[in-house]
Amino acid sequence: MTAPVLGIEDLSVSYTTPHGPLQAVSGVDLSVGPGEIVGIIGESGCGKSTLVAAIMGMLPGSARIGSGAIRFGGRDLVGLPREEMRKLRGGGLALVSQNPMTAFNPVHTIGRQLTDFQHREGVSNAVKRARITDMFDQVGITDPSRRLHAYPHEFSGGMLQRMAIAAALLTRPQLIIADEPTTALDVTLEAQIIALLRRTRDEQGCSILFVSHHLGAVAQLCDRVLVMYAGVVVEAAPVAELFRHPAHPYTQRLLACDPALDAGGDQPLPTIAGQVPNLVNPPEGCRFAPRCLCATGRCVRERPQPVELAPAHAAACHLVAP
Repeated sequence: MTAPVLGIEDLSVSYTTPHGPLQAVSGVDLSVGPGEIVGIIGESGCGKSTLVAAIMGMLPGSARIGSGAIRFGGRDLVGLPREEMRKLRGGGLALVSQNPMTAFNPVHTIGRQLTDFQHREGVSNAVKRARITDMFDQVGITDPSRRLHAYPHEFSGGMLQRMAIAAALLTRPQLIIADEPTTALDVTLEAQIIALLRRTRDEQGCSILFVSHHLGAVAQLCDRVLVMYAGVVVEAAPVAELFRHPAHPYTQRLLACDPALDAGGDQPLPTIAGQVPNLVNPPEGCRFAPRCLCATGRCVRERPQPVELAPAHAAACHLVAP
Protein backbone atom coordinates (compact mmCIF):
# COMPACT_ATOMS: atom_id res chain seq x y z
CA MET A 1 0.00 0.00 0.00
CA THR A 2 1.28 3.48 -0.91
CA ALA A 3 2.11 5.61 2.10
CA PRO A 4 -0.09 8.71 2.53
CA VAL A 5 1.36 12.13 1.83
CA LEU A 6 -0.25 13.35 5.06
CA GLY A 7 -1.20 11.10 7.95
CA ILE A 8 -2.79 12.42 11.15
CA GLU A 9 -3.23 10.03 14.06
CA ASP A 10 -5.30 10.70 17.19
CA LEU A 11 -4.57 14.44 17.12
CA SER A 12 -5.87 16.60 19.98
CA VAL A 13 -5.37 20.37 20.24
CA SER A 14 -6.54 22.62 23.06
CA TYR A 15 -6.42 26.35 23.79
CA THR A 16 -5.71 27.89 27.17
CA THR A 17 -8.62 30.06 28.34
CA PRO A 18 -9.51 31.71 31.67
CA HIS A 19 -12.19 29.03 32.14
CA GLY A 20 -9.95 26.05 31.40
CA PRO A 21 -8.63 24.22 28.30
CA LEU A 22 -10.84 24.53 25.23
CA GLN A 23 -10.73 21.21 23.35
CA ALA A 24 -10.75 22.47 19.76
CA VAL A 25 -9.66 19.19 18.14
CA SER A 26 -10.14 15.80 19.81
CA GLY A 27 -8.76 12.48 18.56
CA VAL A 28 -8.81 13.29 14.85
CA ASP A 29 -7.52 10.72 12.34
CA LEU A 30 -7.01 11.82 8.74
CA SER A 31 -4.99 10.71 5.73
CA VAL A 32 -4.39 12.20 2.29
CA GLY A 33 -2.98 9.87 -0.32
CA PRO A 34 -0.72 10.79 -3.26
CA GLY A 35 -2.71 12.79 -5.81
CA GLU A 36 -5.84 12.67 -3.64
CA ILE A 37 -8.17 15.57 -2.88
CA VAL A 38 -9.74 15.29 0.58
CA GLY A 39 -12.44 17.70 1.74
CA ILE A 40 -13.32 18.77 5.28
CA ILE A 41 -16.75 20.24 5.97
CA GLY A 42 -18.57 21.41 9.09
CA GLU A 43 -19.95 24.51 10.78
CA SER A 44 -17.79 27.36 12.04
CA GLY A 45 -16.24 26.43 15.37
CA CYS A 46 -15.87 22.74 14.53
CA GLY A 47 -12.06 22.74 14.54
CA LYS A 48 -11.29 22.86 10.82
CA SER A 49 -9.00 25.89 10.89
CA THR A 50 -7.29 24.69 14.09
CA LEU A 51 -6.51 21.42 12.31
CA VAL A 52 -5.03 23.36 9.37
CA ALA A 53 -2.92 25.53 11.70
CA ALA A 54 -1.61 22.44 13.48
CA ILE A 55 -0.52 20.86 10.19
CA MET A 56 1.26 24.04 9.10
CA GLY A 57 2.91 24.58 12.49
CA MET A 58 1.12 27.91 12.85
CA LEU A 59 -0.82 27.44 16.07
CA PRO A 60 -0.89 30.48 18.39
CA GLY A 61 0.97 30.51 21.68
CA SER A 62 -2.21 29.69 23.60
CA ALA A 63 -2.58 26.36 21.77
CA ARG A 64 -1.16 23.02 22.86
CA ILE A 65 -1.03 19.70 21.04
CA GLY A 66 -2.01 17.24 23.75
CA SER A 67 -1.57 14.00 21.81
CA GLY A 68 -1.19 12.52 18.37
CA ALA A 69 1.08 12.71 15.35
CA ILE A 70 1.11 14.66 12.08
CA ARG A 71 3.21 12.74 9.58
CA PHE A 72 4.32 14.35 6.33
CA GLY A 73 6.99 12.87 4.11
CA GLY A 74 7.84 10.30 6.75
CA ARG A 75 8.43 12.91 9.46
CA ASP A 76 6.32 13.75 12.49
CA LEU A 77 5.67 17.49 12.36
CA VAL A 78 4.62 17.65 16.02
CA GLY A 79 7.54 19.16 17.90
CA LEU A 80 9.57 19.76 14.74
CA PRO A 81 12.02 22.69 15.23
CA ARG A 82 10.76 25.98 13.83
CA GLU A 83 13.54 26.26 11.23
CA GLU A 84 12.84 22.76 9.94
CA MET A 85 9.14 23.56 9.70
CA ARG A 86 9.90 26.72 7.72
CA LYS A 87 11.85 24.67 5.18
CA LEU A 88 8.76 22.51 4.55
CA ARG A 89 6.46 25.46 3.90
CA GLY A 90 6.36 26.33 0.24
CA GLY A 91 8.18 23.41 -1.33
CA GLY A 92 6.45 20.68 0.66
CA LEU A 93 3.37 22.31 2.17
CA ALA A 94 1.51 25.32 0.79
CA LEU A 95 -1.41 27.10 2.43
CA VAL A 96 -4.16 29.17 0.85
CA SER A 97 -5.67 30.97 3.85
CA GLN A 98 -9.25 32.13 4.18
CA ASN A 99 -8.32 35.80 4.76
CA PRO A 100 -6.72 37.21 1.58
CA MET A 101 -6.52 40.72 3.06
CA THR A 102 -3.66 39.66 5.36
CA ALA A 103 -1.96 37.18 3.02
CA PHE A 104 0.55 39.68 1.60
CA ASN A 105 3.04 42.23 2.93
CA PRO A 106 1.49 45.68 2.34
CA VAL A 107 4.82 47.48 1.72
CA HIS A 108 6.06 45.35 -1.19
CA THR A 109 4.63 44.92 -4.65
CA ILE A 110 2.81 41.73 -5.52
CA GLY A 111 5.42 40.93 -8.16
CA ARG A 112 8.30 41.15 -5.71
CA GLN A 113 6.54 38.96 -3.18
CA LEU A 114 5.60 36.24 -5.62
CA THR A 115 9.11 36.31 -7.07
CA ASP A 116 10.48 35.83 -3.55
CA PHE A 117 8.07 32.94 -3.01
CA GLN A 118 10.02 31.06 -5.69
CA HIS A 119 13.37 31.47 -3.94
CA ARG A 120 14.03 27.73 -4.06
CA GLU A 121 13.80 27.68 -7.87
CA GLY A 122 17.15 27.83 -9.66
CA VAL A 123 15.96 30.15 -12.42
CA SER A 124 16.28 33.86 -13.20
CA ASN A 125 13.88 36.51 -11.94
CA ALA A 126 12.66 37.01 -15.50
CA VAL A 127 11.57 33.37 -15.66
CA LYS A 128 9.94 33.67 -12.25
CA ARG A 129 7.99 36.75 -13.36
CA ALA A 130 6.90 34.96 -16.51
CA ARG A 131 5.58 32.12 -14.35
CA ILE A 132 3.67 34.62 -12.22
CA THR A 133 1.98 36.29 -15.20
CA ASP A 134 1.05 32.88 -16.61
CA MET A 135 -0.41 31.80 -13.26
CA PHE A 136 -2.30 35.10 -12.90
CA ASP A 137 -3.85 34.47 -16.28
CA GLN A 138 -4.92 31.00 -15.16
CA VAL A 139 -6.65 32.32 -12.02
CA GLY A 140 -8.51 35.01 -13.97
CA ILE A 141 -6.47 38.16 -13.27
CA THR A 142 -6.56 40.52 -16.24
CA ASP A 143 -3.50 42.44 -17.50
CA PRO A 144 -1.17 40.29 -15.35
CA SER A 145 2.09 41.99 -16.39
CA ARG A 146 0.91 45.35 -15.08
CA ARG A 147 -0.39 43.83 -11.83
CA LEU A 148 3.13 42.79 -10.84
CA HIS A 149 3.98 46.43 -10.06
CA ALA A 150 0.92 47.07 -7.87
CA TYR A 151 0.62 46.85 -4.07
CA PRO A 152 -1.87 44.65 -2.16
CA HIS A 153 -4.07 47.60 -1.16
CA GLU A 154 -4.79 48.27 -4.84
CA PHE A 155 -6.75 45.03 -5.22
CA SER A 156 -10.13 43.80 -4.08
CA GLY A 157 -10.50 40.88 -1.69
CA GLY A 158 -11.48 38.59 -4.55
CA MET A 159 -8.40 39.48 -6.58
CA LEU A 160 -6.13 39.01 -3.56
CA GLN A 161 -7.67 35.59 -2.99
CA ARG A 162 -6.88 34.59 -6.55
CA MET A 163 -3.32 35.87 -6.11
CA ALA A 164 -2.96 33.83 -2.91
CA ILE A 165 -4.05 30.73 -4.82
CA ALA A 166 -1.56 31.57 -7.58
CA ALA A 167 1.20 31.99 -4.97
CA ALA A 168 0.51 28.52 -3.53
CA LEU A 169 0.49 26.87 -6.95
CA LEU A 170 3.73 28.57 -8.02
CA THR A 171 5.79 26.65 -5.47
CA ARG A 172 4.63 23.27 -6.82
CA PRO A 173 4.14 21.75 -3.36
CA GLN A 174 3.46 18.12 -2.53
CA LEU A 175 0.38 19.12 -0.50
CA ILE A 176 -1.81 22.18 -0.95
CA ILE A 177 -3.98 23.06 2.04
CA ALA A 178 -6.83 25.28 0.88
CA ASP A 179 -8.74 26.81 3.82
CA GLU A 180 -11.96 28.31 2.41
CA PRO A 181 -10.13 29.36 -0.79
CA THR A 182 -13.22 30.44 -2.74
CA THR A 183 -15.08 32.41 -0.04
CA ALA A 184 -14.37 35.83 -1.59
CA LEU A 185 -15.12 34.75 -5.18
CA ASP A 186 -18.29 34.82 -7.24
CA VAL A 187 -19.69 31.58 -8.62
CA THR A 188 -18.04 31.95 -12.04
CA LEU A 189 -14.56 32.45 -10.59
CA GLU A 190 -15.18 29.75 -8.01
CA ALA A 191 -15.84 27.24 -10.79
CA GLN A 192 -12.67 28.42 -12.53
CA ILE A 193 -10.56 27.97 -9.38
CA ILE A 194 -12.00 24.49 -8.72
CA ALA A 195 -11.12 23.50 -12.29
CA LEU A 196 -7.61 24.95 -11.79
CA LEU A 197 -7.06 22.98 -8.57
CA ARG A 198 -8.18 19.77 -10.23
CA ARG A 199 -5.96 20.43 -13.25
CA THR A 200 -3.01 21.21 -10.97
CA ARG A 201 -3.53 17.89 -9.19
CA ASP A 202 -3.65 16.04 -12.51
CA GLU A 203 -0.59 17.78 -14.02
CA GLN A 204 1.67 18.12 -10.96
CA GLY A 205 0.52 15.06 -9.03
CA CYS A 206 0.12 17.04 -5.81
CA SER A 207 -2.39 16.27 -3.08
CA ILE A 208 -4.97 18.75 -1.78
CA LEU A 209 -6.70 19.18 1.57
CA PHE A 210 -9.75 21.31 0.82
CA VAL A 211 -11.60 22.98 3.72
CA SER A 212 -14.90 24.59 2.81
CA HIS A 213 -18.43 25.50 3.86
CA HIS A 214 -19.51 25.23 0.23
CA LEU A 215 -20.89 21.73 -0.21
CA GLY A 216 -21.22 22.14 -3.97
CA ALA A 217 -17.52 22.94 -4.33
CA VAL A 218 -16.62 19.91 -2.20
CA ALA A 219 -18.87 17.67 -4.31
CA GLN A 220 -17.24 18.87 -7.54
CA LEU A 221 -13.61 18.73 -6.42
CA CYS A 222 -12.99 16.12 -3.73
CA ASP A 223 -12.40 12.38 -3.79
CA ARG A 224 -13.17 11.82 -0.09
CA VAL A 225 -14.85 13.96 2.57
CA LEU A 226 -14.54 14.21 6.35
CA VAL A 227 -17.33 15.80 8.37
CA MET A 228 -16.20 17.55 11.56
CA TYR A 229 -18.39 18.61 14.44
CA ALA A 230 -17.21 20.17 17.72
CA GLY A 231 -13.63 19.08 17.18
CA VAL A 232 -14.25 15.45 16.20
CA VAL A 233 -14.71 13.63 12.90
CA VAL A 234 -18.28 12.28 12.87
CA GLU A 235 -18.29 10.79 9.37
CA ALA A 236 -15.84 10.03 6.54
CA ALA A 237 -16.66 8.63 3.12
CA PRO A 238 -15.96 8.86 -0.61
CA VAL A 239 -17.62 12.03 -1.86
CA ALA A 240 -20.37 10.35 -3.91
CA GLU A 241 -21.19 7.96 -1.07
CA LEU A 242 -21.42 10.77 1.47
CA PHE A 243 -23.79 12.89 -0.59
CA ARG A 244 -25.98 9.95 -1.61
CA HIS A 245 -26.05 8.07 1.69
CA PRO A 246 -25.17 10.36 4.62
CA ALA A 247 -25.33 8.26 7.79
CA HIS A 248 -24.62 10.55 10.74
CA PRO A 249 -27.57 12.76 11.80
CA TYR A 250 -25.31 15.81 11.72
CA THR A 251 -24.23 15.09 8.13
CA GLN A 252 -27.85 14.61 7.12
CA ARG A 253 -28.89 17.92 8.67
CA LEU A 254 -25.87 19.72 7.22
CA LEU A 255 -26.67 18.57 3.69
CA ALA A 256 -30.34 19.46 4.16
CA CYS A 257 -29.31 23.05 4.89
CA ASP A 258 -27.53 23.46 1.55
CA PRO A 259 -29.19 26.36 -0.32
CA ALA A 260 -28.54 24.53 -3.60
CA LEU A 261 -31.13 21.94 -2.55
CA ASP A 262 -33.81 24.58 -1.94
CA ALA A 263 -36.66 23.93 -4.34
CA GLY A 264 -38.00 27.46 -3.99
CA GLY A 265 -41.47 28.37 -2.82
CA ASP A 266 -42.32 30.10 0.43
CA GLN A 267 -40.74 27.60 2.84
CA PRO A 268 -37.81 28.84 4.94
CA LEU A 269 -34.40 27.27 4.44
CA PRO A 270 -33.83 24.43 6.95
CA THR A 271 -31.49 25.13 9.84
CA ILE A 272 -29.94 23.11 12.65
CA ALA A 273 -31.39 24.33 15.93
CA GLY A 274 -28.99 25.16 18.74
CA GLN A 275 -25.29 25.79 18.50
CA VAL A 276 -21.93 24.05 18.72
CA PRO A 277 -21.35 23.09 22.39
CA ASN A 278 -18.94 24.85 24.72
CA LEU A 279 -15.69 22.95 24.16
CA VAL A 280 -14.32 23.93 27.55
CA ASN A 281 -16.90 21.49 28.95
CA PRO A 282 -17.98 19.35 25.98
CA PRO A 283 -20.80 16.79 26.33
CA GLU A 284 -19.72 13.44 27.78
CA GLY A 285 -21.37 11.41 25.05
CA CYS A 286 -21.95 12.33 21.43
CA ARG A 287 -21.15 15.99 20.98
CA PHE A 288 -24.06 16.40 18.60
CA ALA A 289 -26.57 14.83 21.02
CA PRO A 290 -27.91 18.16 22.44
CA ARG A 291 -28.97 19.18 18.90
CA CYS A 292 -29.86 15.76 17.50
CA LEU A 293 -33.52 14.94 16.94
CA CYS A 294 -32.76 11.20 17.23
CA ALA A 295 -30.61 11.21 20.39
CA THR A 296 -31.18 8.54 23.04
CA GLY A 297 -29.96 8.20 26.61
CA ARG A 298 -26.95 6.24 25.38
CA CYS A 299 -26.02 9.12 23.05
CA VAL A 300 -25.93 11.48 26.04
CA ARG A 301 -23.86 9.15 28.23
CA GLU A 302 -21.46 7.37 25.88
CA ARG A 303 -19.18 8.74 23.18
CA PRO A 304 -19.74 6.78 19.95
CA GLN A 305 -16.87 5.15 18.06
CA PRO A 306 -16.62 5.05 14.25
CA VAL A 307 -18.60 2.24 12.65
CA GLU A 308 -17.69 1.04 9.16
CA LEU A 309 -20.79 1.08 6.98
CA ALA A 310 -19.24 0.46 3.56
CA PRO A 311 -15.73 0.45 2.09
CA ALA A 312 -14.01 3.69 3.25
CA HIS A 313 -17.32 4.91 4.78
CA ALA A 314 -17.55 5.22 8.57
CA ALA A 315 -19.75 7.20 10.96
CA ALA A 316 -19.40 7.75 14.71
CA CYS A 317 -23.01 7.28 15.77
CA HIS A 318 -24.77 4.81 18.07
CA LEU A 319 -27.78 4.80 15.77
CA VAL A 320 -25.86 3.30 12.84
CA ALA A 321 -24.12 0.64 14.93
CA PRO A 322 -25.33 -2.94 14.34
